[in-house]
Amino acid sequence: MKIYVLTCCAVLHLATGTELVPSHDGLRFVKPTTCDERECPHGGCVFRDCNEPVSCKGGLCDFINCKSPDCGGGVCTIVEAEDGSCPGGLCNFVKPKRSLKEDYCTGGLCLVDSKGQVSSPGSLSE
Repeated sequence: MKIYVLTCCAVLHLATGTELVPSHDGLRFVKPTTCDERECPHGGCVFRDCNEPVSCKGGLCDFINCKSPDCGGGVCTIVEAEDGSCPGGLCNFVKPKRSLKEDYCTGGLCLVDSKGQVSSPGSLSE
C-alpha cells in the first residue's frame, strides 16, 4: 500500500508540477494548500494555521493548527486544532486544543492522541 501511495503521489507531482511535502505521520505526501482555498475536493492537501473553517472532501488531508477543520473524505490527521470534525471517519486527532464535540467523528473509528475513542460524552471526559 505504501508503494502505491508514493507512486501515485509521484505521478501527481510530475503531472501538476506542484511541490509535495511529507504528511504529519510521514506515510504519504500532501500538497500545501492556502487557507484562502478553504476546500480540498481531490484530497491529499495540508492546511496550516487557518483561522477560518477549511474542509477536505477528498480525504487524506493534514490540518495543522487550524480552526474547525472538516474531513468529509476521512483518513485525515488533525493536529492541535480548535474543534474539528471527521464525517468521513478514520481520522487521527493529535493534541486537540479543546475538548472535542460529541459528534466529532460521525464517520467512526477515529483516534485521539493515537488512542481509539467512541464519539460520546462519556469518552470525551476521560
